[in-house]
Amino acid sequence: MRTDRSLPFLLGLALLAAIGALAGVRHGPPAVPSAASGETAFSSERARALLEPLVGDGVPHPAGSEAAARVRARIVEALRRSGYAPIERTGFGCSPYGACADVRNVLARLPGREPGPAVLLASHYDSQPAGPGASDDGVGTVVMLEIARAIRAGPPLRNDVIFLFDEGEEYGLLGAEAFVASDPWAGDVAVVLNIEARGTTGASVMFETSPRNAALVDVYARSVAHPRASSAFSTVYERLPNDTDLTVFKRHGYAGLNFAHAGNVEHYHTPLDDVDHVVPATIQHHGESLLAVTRALADAELPLPATHDAVFFDLFGFALVRWPAAATLPIALAALALSALLASRAARRHALAGREGLFGVAAWPLAIGLAALAGLALTGLLQWLHGVETPWTAHPTPTRAALFALAALGVAVATQLVASRSGPLGLLYGAGVGWAVVATALAATLPGLAFLFLVPSLAFGVAVGVAGLARPGADAVAGRVGSAGLVLAAGVLWLPVALSVEDALGLRAGALVAASVALAGSGAMPLLAAAPRPGRRALLAVAGGVALGATAVALLRSPYSDSHPRHLSLMFHQDADANAAQWLLSAQHGAPPAELRGPARWVAPDDPPLPILPGWYTHAVYSRPAQPVNARGPELTVLEQTATPEGRRVRVRIRSPRGAPVVEIWVPPEVEPVAVTLRGTRFPPQSERMLKFTRGWRRYAYVTAPRAGYELEFVLREREPVPIYLIDQSYDLPPTAAPILEARPDWAVPVASGDSWVVSRRLRL
Repeated sequence: MRTDRSLPFLLGLALLAAIGALAGVRHGPPAVPSAASGETAFSSERARALLEPLVGDGVPHPAGSEAAARVRARIVEALRRSGYAPIERTGFGCSPYGACADVRNVLARLPGREPGPAVLLASHYDSQPAGPGASDDGVGTVVMLEIARAIRAGPPLRNDVIFLFDEGEEYGLLGAEAFVASDPWAGDVAVVLNIEARGTTGASVMFETSPRNAALVDVYARSVAHPRASSAFSTVYERLPNDTDLTVFKRHGYAGLNFAHAGNVEHYHTPLDDVDHVVPATIQHHGESLLAVTRALADAELPLPATHDAVFFDLFGFALVRWPAAATLPIALAALALSALLASRAARRHALAGREGLFGVAAWPLAIGLAALAGLALTGLLQWLHGVETPWTAHPTPTRAALFALAALGVAVATQLVASRSGPLGLLYGAGVGWAVVATALAATLPGLAFLFLVPSLAFGVAVGVAGLARPGADAVAGRVGSAGLVLAAGVLWLPVALSVEDALGLRAGALVAASVALAGSGAMPLLAAAPRPGRRALLAVAGGVALGATAVALLRSPYSDSHPRHLSLMFHQDADANAAQWLLSAQHGAPPAELRGPARWVAPDDPPLPILPGWYTHAVYSRPAQPVNARGPELTVLEQTATPEGRRVRVRIRSPRGAPVVEIWVPPEVEPVAVTLRGTRFPPQSERMLKFTRGWRRYAYVTAPRAGYELEFVLREREPVPIYLIDQSYDLPPTAAPILEARPDWAVPVASGDSWVVSRRLRL
């Protein structure tokens, strides 16, 4: 092999490896400073000291529970110790998810030097029934408590700062709904900073903004020492079926920023979301960032101007790059024109033939497509052979190594297939045009994402243009410089994307991870094409060997462990009308483990899913018969029924004799009530997202139902009785569950609503 021809590629590979190492090191939160923080600084040590008494008992505290009341009392006590006069406000919230609840929000206020709008910090203190919520959202709660202490210890700020610790987020953002609907301080708020979690570790990422965010993003960029944010996150998040309390505030016109961490997502909404798994560096990064933004906003003239959107991204947490979103399309068009001009100039000098350029344009998407297909095949193979549908594994390193190797293999194969027809310069100019074309298309449709292609396109154009001016006619030199520019820009942008995608989506995103790595490395294709054939074959062999070896190791390792468990919630369902019962297990994460199979056979799910509790399960379930227990079903008594111009008004009283905290009515898709009213509040129209999730069934749930019962009023178009399901749910299991609970392996844990006991009845209303 000739060293002089291989050296540019080896240098490009070394540059890419250095960028990857930097991305890995900077992916997590910055190091925690010493504990000797001043009184006005944020201290993770002080914040974590609050977390232990808050949720250290490990008891889940869903909204309305006695455990939630204990957590609320501890928040009030901590605020009083910091010199505040906290207020508990009782409210009633209803959401487009078909749920209503009584909530108790805790608020505290630090007056500013001047009257005027306020800055609101918000987090929820309730947890899911399956876990103690130390991270979601205990971390947000103690971060706010420590910020409240720190800003009170400092000089007075210009504007008021309000702290909202709300209840009922996990049941449908109900505390935030109650705040904006009826709290007397809601009208004072100019900007909201919300703190969330999707895991137990990771950096504090500002992942969502309100519309016309340029001024807010500018405050964030100028105040935060270690910014982690991207308009790509915000653009993608807006299109996902996920919501936080900021969703409510945005819907009501508030400006705001949303912060969260997303490492170790397999702990999310499980018993492992406990104090032991909370990382001090995550607390510190949240606290430093939010304290800085809070002080900056509280000393600014509010409300901030909401003029236009910004495109923004951080450079490994060192700085935040930003520009007006409206400028993205003109910049992209300029980059496209520059790429076309450079390719045309190379063609005029006969350094690039038209045929070579066309093959070069085709090679770039070919490399990305091959990597994505290989990543999809790998994750599909692992899930099939392991017999599971889990997105996260206990031992991710082999799978990650295989995905990176497959990305390299895709780039190498595409280069090998096209190099003889395109030559190095054809690959370079083809890639340059390809990046510019995609950047222009995204700039016109999704400008928040366009920078991922626009910056590499600009790097290519500037590098080739400058090299051409410095060494006119030296096309080989311009090609190497242009490739180096692409490697640098694409690596800096796309390797962090690969790590973030894996954090958020796990193995389900194997294709996206591999494609992101291939995009990062695609700039090296011209350098690889210029290397001798033995060098290209060596890369193919090494990448293929690593992919095969890492895949074999991944297949040999167990997908689960005690610290990275399988999600396995158990439900006991009793049909009170038929006096029949069954055990239910979600099929979302695979077949029941051998430990749970026992003497009775689990029945595999039908396709479509079994008609058990229509609208309740949106995915298939495994079921097996159970011995009914002595439990009365929920009761519905018609109190009044009158004819109306619209149809019928029916007032009913509902009660759960066993005191279940959640009582729900499910109405079939063919019935669409005109109105449903609970405690004088109408249920909001259920969102299209919700109806798609429940296959058209409408849910009317009181998730903090009083033991004495409650009244509900329906206005129905139908003049004849319509079928309904009446369901009550408690987050426990009958004593007969003991053998199954003992048999559930340590590497399997309940998730979200956790183990539950449901009693249902079919009625006509």
